[in-house]
This record gives sequence, C-alpha cells and structure tokens, in this order.
Amino acid sequence: MTAATTSSSQLDEFAARAGALYSLPAVAVEVLALTDNPNVDVRALKECIQQDPALTVKLLRVVNSSLFGLSREVGDLNQALALLGVKPLKLLVLGFSLPEDLLAAASRDQLAWYWRHTLARAVAAREIAEQVAHQSGDEAFLAGLLQDIGVLALLGQLGQPYAAFLRDAIAEKACVHHVQVDALGFDHTELSARLLDDWNMPESLVRAIAEPRRTRRLATLAGPHAATARTLHMAELTAQVVADRRFAALADLLETGRAYYGMDRAQIDELIGSLEPKVAQLADVLSLNLPGEQSYGDILAEAHRQLVALAETTAVEMAATDRAPGGANHVALPPQTTQALGDAVEQYLARHEAAARAIHDDAPTTAEPHSVGRARSCSTRDGVNLLFDAEQLVTRITLAVGACRAERQALSMLAIAVDAHDGLSDEEQQLVHSTVKRVWRSLEMGHPLLPTDDPAVHLALLAGYERQDSVRLAGEALGDLRDALQTLGAAGRLPECRTAAGVATVTTPARNFPPLNLLETALRCLAASQRSGGATKSLEIS
Repeated sequence: MTAATTSSSQLDEFAARAGALYSLPAVAVEVLALTDNPNVDVRALKECIQQDPALTVKLLRVVNSSLFGLSREVGDLNQALALLGVKPLKLLVLGFSLPEDLLAAASRDQLAWYWRHTLARAVAAREIAEQVAHQSGDEAFLAGLLQDIGVLALLGQLGQPYAAFLRDAIAEKACVHHVQVDALGFDHTELSARLLDDWNMPESLVRAIAEPRRTRRLATLAGPHAATARTLHMAELTAQVVADRRFAALADLLETGRAYYGMDRAQIDELIGSLEPKVAQLADVLSLNLPGEQSYGDILAEAHRQLVALAETTAVEMAATDRAPGGANHVALPPQTTQALGDAVEQYLARHEAAARAIHDDAPTTAEPHSVGRARSCSTRDGVNLLFDAEQLVTRITLAVGACRAERQALSMLAIAVDAHDGLSDEEQQLVHSTVKRVWRSLEMGHPLLPTDDPAVHLALLAGYERQDSVRLAGEALGDLRDALQTLGAAGRLPECRTAAGVATVTTPARNFPPLNLLETALRCLAASQRSGGATKSLEIS
C-alpha cells in the first residue's frame, strides 16, 4: 500500500459514512432529476417545489430581497421562473434544502457561527461574481452556502472532540482550514465536495469547492469551475474578516483581490461595505437571528489598523533579528484539543473499520530479521519498508539514548514520509529529498536528518524533546514542507504529493532500553499517519 493510498483512507471513510447518513430531501432530489433534462418541464418543476410550502415561501422571499434586485415583486413561482429562469431557481432550491439531521448535531453556538460565516460568504460570493467579475452570481452563491457542510458532517460523526476543536480554532482566530489539515490530514471542504458529489450536485460547483485555496494557482486556473473557485476563495477570506473577526486574513484578502480582479484597497472596502444589509436580509429570510456587536465597516477599519500595526511590528523584528518573516499567521491550538480530536478519529475509524480489519487479518508489526550483510529492514503493515545501515543507525540511537539517560531527559524520533499517488521518478524523489532537507534546515533545529536507503522516508533524533514538543515540531515541519511541495507542484516540477509524520518518544530511557524500539515505534506511527490522511501520530514508549 502506498503512502498516497493510505493517506486518503480517512477522508474516504468519513465521506462514505456521510453519504450513508445524510441524503437530500425528496424535493431537492426531484428538482435535480427534472432539471437534468435539457428540455425541462417547467410546470412539473413548479409543482415539485410547491410540495414544500415552507421552501416555496423561503424562495419567494429571497427572490424579492435586495440580493436579486428585481424591478418588481414576484408573487408566485410562475413569475419567479419567468423572471429568473430554471437554473437560478434550481440552485436556490438546492441551497435551501439541507438535510435536517445534518444540522441536528450542532449546538446553538456552533450553528450561530456556521450561519454567520456561511451567509457572509454566500452574499460576498454573489456580489463578487456579479459586481466585480461581471458574471452570474447564482452558482457562486450556492457554493458559498454549501462549502461548509463538511463541518456539520464532522460534528455529527466525531461529536464533542471536534466541537471543542472548532470552538478553540474560532476563539484563537485560527484559520479553520489550516488547523484541520494539521489535525485531520484533510480540510472539511474536501468532505463537503465529496458529499455534494454523492448528491449529484453540478460538477462545476463540486470542483470549485474542492479546489485548493492557493492564490497563485487559482489566478491562472482554467476550466468551467475556475471563475467560481476564485470568487469563492475571495468570499471565504471576506467572511473570515467580517464574520469571524479573523483580522490576519485581511492581507490575504487584499492579495486575492489584486491577483484575481485587479482590485485596490478602496474597491475592496466598498465591496465589503455593501454586504451587511444583504446578509441581514438573507438571515431574516431564513429566520436566523445573527446579532452583531459591530458593523462590517467598523470591523474592517479595525482589521486595517491591526494589519498596519502587524506590518510595523514585523519590520522592527526583522531589523532587530535580521530574519525573514514567517509563521506569523500560523496559530497552534492547545495540544490537548488536537490530541482529543486525534483519539476520537482513531476510535471512529476503529469502530467502522473493524469488519475490514477482521477480513484482512493484518499481522502484528514486527521488525524483520537481519538480511544481507549489515543492512536491516523495519516494516509496518501499511508498507513503510525502510532499509538502513543497521550498525550506523543503532550506534547513533544508542549514543543518543545514553546521553539522554545521563541528562535525565526525553528522546524522540521523528519519521516523515513523502509520496505521490502514482509514485515518483528518481529525479522527482531527489527533488523531494532535497526539499525536505532544505525545509528541515530552515527550522534551525540543530538535529540533522539521519541517512536511510529510502528517499521517501526521513528520520531525525530529537534529544530533550517530550512527546508534545515533538508533535508540535512535526506539525510545523509538515506545514512548511507542504507549502514547498505545492509550490513545486504549481511550477510543474512535481505531481501532487502526500506527507505524513510519526513520532516515538521515550522519557528518561532505562539502561536496558532497546535502541531499535524507538525506530520501529516511529515507523508504526508513520504508518498510522498515512492511514489517517497525514495527521501526525505519536506514541510514548514506557
């Protein structure tokens, strides 16, 4: 099993379970079926929607709102279909037809955040599409409404640990997308896209939501979904600023406005200033109470002030330390929060994969006996088969164990793997290897990478590092490494790569501690990381 295969298994499991648990209401399913025909039966479509009186009222209220800016009031679905056409009405039906049980697991506070963020993004997406990109805003509006349904699915499947994770991310003003990738190995928008695809939503909509939010990539992206993906990215950053008060997102928002549409600060400020009454009206249409302590204008002004202050502080720090800026935007959540989420994921996967494990009857992880000469192989059941010079590596670990025992401090081993779905050529492997070394050096750790005969796996001994410190370092290294690999991918030098990390820690090693136990445990954790989508896995050896 390759690293790419194992790293996608966690997302596959969540997507499969979400697809089984949640289905579109009957009206939405029938609307999709009716509109799939090029010759749409408008009368049948109207009769289908009218089966749900509450949905009909909701549609007419939003059509008559300032979002659509119609010259006269629409009194019934016949008029709505005549004025708007089939596609906009179809998209509105889909946007307002979430399964009730998908919302059931969220608490009042979680739903308040969800809708405050979602409505701001949806309205922003529509306005950007129509007023800036001069395109229809219907699909962008629907994408804005549906992008975060993966959050609701994860709340339903993981319960309190994910709720606590989400609460801490919001409270710390962290980027929810980034901290999720660190903790889960995937972003909830990937789960949203998979669920929408299961529901047979329009392909361009699904692809726009699934598209990675990389400004340089999106700026040159082509294809039917490209315009919506760009609009959605800028709308998401807008929502982070005005709905979440995550002011660190303002710099990215200004950058995307320039890159995608040539907008300056004044134009972006004007756009955001026009959103608030439309968001409030949409909330009223949906019978949602979303109180706001500050106006969008006040929030934006505060964001600009903090951006200027941050720029000045960063300039002073750079002058004082002669170092480039980096990591200022990264917020680390409390270790206990991410650890609890990781445990919940493991328990979830254990429950739902028990039958598969019983069928496959996986053998326990062991080290292989010595093979040719001084070479030794350590294997895990998920395919990490690392050949190394046993004598050299054992010597290094033994010396480190002795030194840490004498100093009465912990010793950790970090294992990092990089692979691609279809494998890497020799040239690509060398490029990955040099990239890993460059990223590791940039962390200024003073702990060199250990040589192995597998260019896909990289090891480091971390003297004095407790388990939590090592996991935190692994997360930082993986974040920087993913950025570097994505840059190379965007330049066409590498295919899409997957990363994973495992950490093994021994606290104050005993005299009889077997040095290779540290390596074998790190490789087991690496395999677990690959199975769970790339989130760092760790174990403490007693």
